[in-house]
Amino acid sequence: MVTYFSVGSGKFISTFLGIPDIGRIEDPLNKGEIINIENSILITKDKTVQFVNEINRENIEIPMAKSLERGIQNIETMILSLKGNPDNLSVLSKLSLSLKDVSNLIRSIERSNEFKSVADQNGDAGDFSANFHELSKQFMNLKQQFEESVSYSTFIKAQFLAALMMIILAMIYTVASGLYGVVWTDVFQGIMIFGTILYICVTAFTNFTIPEKFFISIPMRDGTFQALSTTREAWTSIIPSFKLNFPADSVYSIYNLFGIAILFYLIKVTIEGSGGTSGYMIQRYFASKSDRDAGLLSLFWTFLLSFRWPFIASIAVMGVVFGTSNGVINDPETVLPIVIHKLVPSGIKGFLVAGLIAAAMSTFDSTVNAGASYWVKDIYQAYLNPKASEKKLMLHSRWASIIIVIMGLFFSLLIKNINEIWGWITMSIGAGMIIPTLVRWYWWRLNGYGFAIGTAAGMIAAIVQRIMFPHVPEYVSFAFASSISFIAMLIGTYATKPTDDNVLFEFYKTTRPFGFWKRIRNKFPEELLKRIDAENRRDKRSIWLAVPWQLVLFLMWITLIMKQWIYFFDLLAVLIVLSVSLYFMWFRHLSKEVKIEAEI
Repeated sequence: MVTYFSVGSGKFISTFLGIPDIGRIEDPLNKGEIINIENSILITKDKTVQFVNEINRENIEIPMAKSLERGIQNIETMILSLKGNPDNLSVLSKLSLSLKDVSNLIRSIERSNEFKSVADQNGDAGDFSANFHELSKQFMNLKQQFEESVSYSTFIKAQFLAALMMIILAMIYTVASGLYGVVWTDVFQGIMIFGTILYICVTAFTNFTIPEKFFISIPMRDGTFQALSTTREAWTSIIPSFKLNFPADSVYSIYNLFGIAILFYLIKVTIEGSGGTSGYMIQRYFASKSDRDAGLLSLFWTFLLSFRWPFIASIAVMGVVFGTSNGVINDPETVLPIVIHKLVPSGIKGFLVAGLIAAAMSTFDSTVNAGASYWVKDIYQAYLNPKASEKKLMLHSRWASIIIVIMGLFFSLLIKNINEIWGWITMSIGAGMIIPTLVRWYWWRLNGYGFAIGTAAGMIAAIVQRIMFPHVPEYVSFAFASSISFIAMLIGTYATKPTDDNVLFEFYKTTRPFGFWKRIRNKFPEELLKRIDAENRRDKRSIWLAVPWQLVLFLMWITLIMKQWIYFFDLLAVLIVLSVSLYFMWFRHLSKEVKIEAEI
């Protein structure tokens, strides 16, 4: 998770603030070299403009044509800047990337159906396409000419530097203050987060409407992007398509069998949810005074979490509208910083950026604190030094936090994009952990060795799959990692001694789980077991109301932002029915938990 936040925050902050790379120039450009490159760019620009004008004469909207024009304008601006300051490392590194980006834009335009239509209408379509394709090569040649004329080296990339700034700040207060620091910073950060959400949602709802037809951009495996045409009807439907039609060489092609991907994700989330909370969220439940408070926390947290989705929908709507008039935003992962930078007034921009960084830091510090607690409580104090002093435990907690952050930053250097790391965390390495996390509650025979071996084997399997088969669909990596984890868990459990009955008795008395606990349940009075069973049956029935309630709540906010009023009012009606049902099935029973301790 630290790696995920490093990649995500680095891309957001560096894109928004325009943070430059850090390095040095060994051999700067001279004025003559700058003029030669400028002349070459002007010639290539003129040819590009001719083709764009040819395209415009056909009255066919070409995706990314405006982005191409803007890209060339940016290159001209950089050349002008270099005339005044040839030693500007920031401009030099950006110019090299911009030349490559423009070349990739031309290749992306070539792939579009709209471009092919224009080519067909220009007689010899082959010659038209070939000449346009030649422009892409010319921009790549310009990039090579530029890099041969100047010698510079980059020590720290802008994205890594931006992530480093945020993470060091979060690490300092997390290491220094621990759980109390995390709690209090979360309070103030939460206020900023909701202020950000409120402003963006109101702005999107009142000022932006999705057009009937527009283009979206998808990343390709070769580093380029391709624009696809879509419609408001297709984009705002709450019923997902079973199949999608991404190009085979797209990064998103693994989602073409979308129905299967959603099915496996649903299985994963169901297993994960049935295994109880874990990670940074478990800290909040440990802080609850009773089962009732834990239930109220679940309700409150789900309600607060629902506001994430209208915010995401608002950013998407604003990004689509911006792309319609200014050219499609190439990289989907830069939509958020571009929308805030271009569409939010200056006076509010800083507050929104602070709120979004606060959102990242809020989850980041909780994750680091949870990771450190695993080492201190579950490994060091439990097995290595049971008699460790509070001072010793605190020292280990701080060092564990620092090591976790350093490892996360290191792995972020190996990750290309946010989607890549998120998919791997949730559906691969996360899948290696969820089977033991589930079984620990429902099967008395699972012991610590089986849990540890199953978790370790699943995570190793995920890493091996990532190295050897990096492009397999996420549902395949999920099935692979979880299967290895399940087999290793069984081997580890049966190869070692079962947990002591006294420990199991205390565990069952505290948690009252359902499942395969007959051997331990037989030690409790029959009347008490009936009450426990009634409580468990009520919880199982409530799940069939709680999960739809959560999904309907999330979808309702999204349809509100999209102004899909029929969907919105239908979902609102369903939400009211589910809320009333959930009250009678679950909420009113929260204060009636079975108190085993008082009766044993």
